[in-house]
Amino acid sequence: MRFAIVDDNIEEIHMTELLIQDWCGSHNMMVCCDTFTEGDAFLLSAASNSYDFVLFDIYLKEANGIDLAVSFRKISPKTPIVFLTSSSEYHVEALHVHAFDYLQKPITKAAIHPLLDDLLAVRPVLDSHLFLTVNTNKTKLPILYSDIQYIISDSNYLIIHTSEEIRCRMLFRDVTRTLSEDERFLTINRGVMVNLDYVSSMDGAVCMMNDGASFSMNKKQSNTLQQTYITWQFTQRTKSLLHGGLS
Repeated sequence: MRFAIVDDNIEEIHMTELLIQDWCGSHNMMVCCDTFTEGDAFLLSAASNSYDFVLFDIYLKEANGIDLAVSFRKISPKTPIVFLTSSSEYHVEALHVHAFDYLQKPITKAAIHPLLDDLLAVRPVLDSHLFLTVNTNKTKLPILYSDIQYIISDSNYLIIHTSEEIRCRMLFRDVTRTLSEDERFLTINRGVMVNLDYVSSMDGAVCMMNDGASFSMNKKQSNTLQQTYITWQFTQRTKSLLHGGLS
């Protein structure tokens, strides 16, 4: 499991990391904790790395933890966020970024271990093992389903958008035939498939993505596509609420 801790207090980072490692040891799990004292450094890392959970201190010297979470949500819409703070005044703002929980400092074993149990229960274990293998530059490259934001056909090539743009010589129908078996992926028009986890809205016949990209949807199917998106949102929110958090 891979965590990120963002806190400008080195001692508190160290204590939180020890508590996480202690919990992982009791569950016979390997853990990698990336620690950051600055928000910009974390966002740079998040653009190229996938985290299972992220823990933010709300009071950072050079940034507000809520604002940092908003920026992170544009990169990773579904990763559970936990806020670490000495004050409860930002509870409402934390809900706006769909925080999983809000822990008061100083962080204790009694507080964080049950939280980690809850996070483990909602962790998409199967999702972490699903990947698509593409051929690029004579090299086979595995891409996690969860990292794929959208795919665009370009003649006999595909452009796969993750945190970067990957161009490979493959047929759209071959890749989308595989991905369409996963309910997250939806073909919205000829040569365009999106991951619903990264869709910000579907309005009329336009699909907007979290990174600002927009695509025209098939007009004849737009109502059906929008309903599929609404159903997906409802399903994901219901799953999160059943486990005590929003995602």
